[in-house]
Amino acid sequence: MSQKYDFKNKLYLITDEILLPRKIFLSRIKQACKAGIDLIQIREKKSDHYDRLEICRETVKLAHSFGAKIIINDDPLLAAACGADGVHIGKYDVGIKEARDILGQKAMIGVSCYGDVELAQRMQKSGADYVSFGNFFLSPTKPLEKIVPLDIISQAKRKLKIPVLAIGGINEKNFTQLIEKGADGVCCVSALLKTKEIKKWRIK
Repeated sequence: MSQKYDFKNKLYLITDEILLPRKIFLSRIKQACKAGIDLIQIREKKSDHYDRLEICRETVKLAHSFGAKIIINDDPLLAAACGADGVHIGKYDVGIKEARDILGQKAMIGVSCYGDVELAQRMQKSGADYVSFGNFFLSPTKPLEKIVPLDIISQAKRKLKIPVLAIGGINEKNFTQLIEKGADGVCCVSALLKTKEIKKWRIK
């Protein structure tokens, strides 16, 4: 079993290389932690391995000092090397078993399931700790992604026992639609990172 973590009504911050250049990366992570955001995914696609490892190690150290958890996008080896709390994988990444072999039973493993509830059921059976669905709205960071119907959340909640998260174009004005459909939490990139000060949304 993974580390015990309460996903209910969670605001899950995901980083972006364009919106978070290195000179402000740690200060913005600190701002998020101070605001009470305690689950952060580092999504790094373009930086080289050593730069990525260094920033991930620094971020893990900072986040852990606030009691926050760090998830690494795509790369369980990087997650293990920097001491992160888990990994989030997509359709083209390593499987859950391989990630679990690398990170151990206590690591959190999340899986992107897009709009596919059957895929999410298979991922739950394979040992995923949570799944995410989306995009639900037009996303500035992934504008070409297919839009997923909001009802996917309620369908997933009826069939899954693990937490269900929503992602894609989510902001402070529309996130309540997803919570009302049953989402345990929402993932956000640009709507948080483009603000002057990262603040935790009130999720009831």
